[in-house]
Amino acid sequence: MEENNKIVKIVDGLILTFMVIFLVSLTNSIFVNQLGYYGCLLLILFRGMYLKKNPFSKTGLEYAFLFFIAAELISLIFSIDPQQALHNMLKRVLIIPIVYVIVASAKNTKQGRNFFYIYIGASLVTIIIYLFFSYKYYINNLYNITGSGPSIFQYPITAGEILSFTAIFLFAFLLNEKGTLKQKGFTLALFLISCAALFSTYKRTSWLGAAFGILSIIILRKQWKILFVFGAIVALILVGSKNISEVNYYKINRNFLVKQQTIDTKGRAVSLVKNNNKILIADYENGIKETNGNELTEKLKLPSPVVTLNKLSSRYFLAQLLDTRFVLIERKTSGSMSAVKEFLSPGYTSNYSILNNNLFVLDKDSGLTIFTNIISDSTAHRYPQVTGDYIFTDSINIAVFSNGTGLNIYDKNLNKKVEGKFKKANYVFYDNGEVLVARQNRLVLFRYDSTLVKVDFNDDIQKIYNIKKENDEYLITTLNKKLYIVKNTQFKLNILHSFILDYVPADVVLTNDAIVLSNVKQSRILSIFDPYHPANAGRISFWKAGWKMFLDRPITGLGDIDLNKPFTEYKTKYDKEIQGHLHNNFIHILAVLGIIGLAAFVYLLYRMFIVNMKIYQSYGFNSPFLSSYALGTLGAFFAFIFAGLTELNFFDHEIATLLYFTFGLNFALYMLNKNKI
Repeated sequence: MEENNKIVKIVDGLILTFMVIFLVSLTNSIFVNQLGYYGCLLLILFRGMYLKKNPFSKTGLEYAFLFFIAAELISLIFSIDPQQALHNMLKRVLIIPIVYVIVASAKNTKQGRNFFYIYIGASLVTIIIYLFFSYKYYINNLYNITGSGPSIFQYPITAGEILSFTAIFLFAFLLNEKGTLKQKGFTLALFLISCAALFSTYKRTSWLGAAFGILSIIILRKQWKILFVFGAIVALILVGSKNISEVNYYKINRNFLVKQQTIDTKGRAVSLVKNNNKILIADYENGIKETNGNELTEKLKLPSPVVTLNKLSSRYFLAQLLDTRFVLIERKTSGSMSAVKEFLSPGYTSNYSILNNNLFVLDKDSGLTIFTNIISDSTAHRYPQVTGDYIFTDSINIAVFSNGTGLNIYDKNLNKKVEGKFKKANYVFYDNGEVLVARQNRLVLFRYDSTLVKVDFNDDIQKIYNIKKENDEYLITTLNKKLYIVKNTQFKLNILHSFILDYVPADVVLTNDAIVLSNVKQSRILSIFDPYHPANAGRISFWKAGWKMFLDRPITGLGDIDLNKPFTEYKTKYDKEIQGHLHNNFIHILAVLGIIGLAAFVYLLYRMFIVNMKIYQSYGFNSPFLSSYALGTLGAFFAFIFAGLTELNFFDHEIATLLYFTFGLNFALYMLNKNKI
């Protein structure tokens, strides 16, 4: 009867259409994906009401889902922000039916297989596009600058976890499916391409999640030889990874730099300061060091890694630390150094400037703080209306530049004189009425008096990374590994020297007889184990604050809300990076849903594991496609859990959608074939 009903046929065709939309957009557009999902859901509900038949099947997750919904409701009742908690609860609950929609949509095994092939095919198209943009990102040396891959369809961390699902499924089919050498080679090629895209996201969370998912597949298949090879590859990667931190002394030979000496600092030589005939080095976690080009001396260990170092006088220096505090350092006549006092702005510092012993600190979230006479009284003055990414000061003006909002120039009283200039510039540098504007393929010089006047430009200096001024010369480094020494002679840019380098220097200084460059390269792999890496340090602070939130409201939590505001109350005064989540599924759920919510979440994971595992074990090794897909589902599930130790991926709409989709399709294929097993 159903097969001959025209209305049912039309509805089934529409359901299939919306399902294809859902599958094609799983890896590239959450908006289109949700259109496909809700279209399917509404049509399936209509079909069920029209036929007076329940369209959904039990999956074994019903009590787990009800428990989680109940935990959300209880937390909502006691939430500190019920309106936001209700909004977020609905977001979590409304995607749960994805599991049942997939099961109801797959009418037969062939259709279920096609669902998977459409998903994987669309994912591979997404991967090719991502690799194209990643290549452009790589040749422009942007990975070293941003510490992340490009954002094409999603944020890189979300893209990485989405791509990890693709890589894991392809590995499961590569390992588990029987086939010809040609078929194996084709699957291997697709797997390697997906791994390349995964690596291109430059996100350690997704790398570790994918590695754990692949490891779990190898163990489930009891492939001990492959496990040994996998372990050997990981060991080789770790052994082959290394950090570089060196200070290089060069002599100028015509238009070439000839390396004279290399000093290995052991830390991260992020900032250099010339001090008489020696160089002071801000060596990050190893504090401040000093070198004369031959010997390296430890000078001062500080409570947090040193990000930059500035010279105020031969006696006083100012260090900026990773936790955004500033430390005034005094150099004794004996040559030893000691920390004298600290300065802390209220927000997350983006940039700062020093003029006549006055410290101008620009915060991303709370504006400008001026500390006057930092060597003596250090009085703080707040100007929250002044915001931006970079700040420059001279005796007359304060210039602030921000990508998107452009250059603003203020007088001493913080009255705005110039507003919103050079909004499309990549970088702007201001110094005593000279304004250098860096665009992608040109450096332009402006003169500022009462107005901005263009006076010169240069098309040779491209892809500018940083501009620094020493005396009357500009030291310009670029992303294409070049160093320019430029002088403004009567408002004309004269390139005194142009050098091709082997790296993009972290800092550069000129001495009487040498050019000194610092080369810092941190292994992305080794950074996983680095407690001083900014992302690692940030996560630790998030987790500590989340634990305090849980202890204050252990049963029901704060409610399913954005934790941006609560975090400001629970963090330490040095934790400046504010985010709305805690980068860990378990700690975040403890904070927002309490112990009830955590129990519900763990129970849901337990039930998903039990059902997936029973399905996989029911197939054995003699069910082509079905056992491979079930194996891939388990691998992706383990990857999701492992990645969730350093990221809140369960509350990420795209990742939760993939999790429910992969489970739903696994269960659908099992239901369609359980009588044949």
